[in-house]
Amino acid sequence: MATKKFDEITKAGREALQKEYEELINVKKPDIIEKINAAKEMGDLSENADYKFSKEELGRIEQRIHEIEYILENSKVVKNKENDKTISIGKTVVARRLDNNKEFTVSIVSKHEVDASDATNLKISPISPIGSALLGHKVGDKIVINVKVPYEVEIIDVTIIK
Repeated sequence: MATKKFDEITKAGREALQKEYEELINVKKPDIIEKINAAKEMGDLSENADYKFSKEELGRIEQRIHEIEYILENSKVVKNKENDKTISIGKTVVARRLDNNKEFTVSIVSKHEVDASDATNLKISPISPIGSALLGHKVGDKIVINVKVPYEVEIIDVTIIK
């Protein structure tokens, strides 16, 4: 019998998904069901924009609930050792570009946790150009990041995502 393959996810990522799941189940879904019921009481549903919007929103909520259930069921929390400075999922990396001496910080996370909204600490996928270039390297390594205009970086620090 084949063993089931699990996606790796950080502890923080799993906790964030569980929190989102609980909010969807306990807050958002009941609220939207209440709006649907209120819209039904208004009568003619064929021209009721509130009803149509609420039904669509309920569909989006239920889709996200199922997506989170699937992720939680098919992922496991990555376990990194504190003294292991090899870059992998669950690690934050500080690197310095050798062309301009600017430092940057990225966290290597699962595809379910990617977030580029915080420019000071990007959460990137291990299959992104930067993530894949960094994987397996250690502090002091110099590597080329192959993007549109390739550049070389030196790895300054590697820590576990808390």
